[in-house]
Order: sequence, then structure tokens, then C-alpha cells
Amino acid sequence: MIMKQVNSDGIISAGYTREYMEVEFTGGRIHRYKSVPYGVYSDLLNSSSKATFMNLVLKNYEYDRVQ
Repeated sequence: MIMKQVNSDGIISAGYTREYMEVEFTGGRIHRYKSVPYGVYSDLLNSSSKATFMNLVLKNYEYDRVQ
């Protein structure tokens, strides 16, 4: 998965493929969110506050901790 760096204090990068979105957090954790539409990934990349977006939107999706 190609990860794009983001400008955020708590998130290093995010990537998307076939309804999965991965988010790499500072400290090395990676979460893989399930059944995420591409629009949600795009909205995360374009949001002015990635952390707020994560707390409001991504909390509604199941995820696995990859790392």
C-alpha cells in the first residue's frame, strides 16, 4: 500500500486500497480500517485537523492493529 505523508501532530501517513485505509501514527502504530469508502480517505487527507477527523469519523469503522 502506498502511504502518503500527512501534516499532523499524531499521524505520520495514510494509505488506501480496496476499501481498506491504513493510518500510521506517531510512535509506530498502524491501524487498518475496514470497509472505508475512498471518499473518507480523501476527506482525511484534505481535513484541516486530522486528529479531529479521526475522532469524529473513523471511530465508526472497525480496525485491526497491523503494527
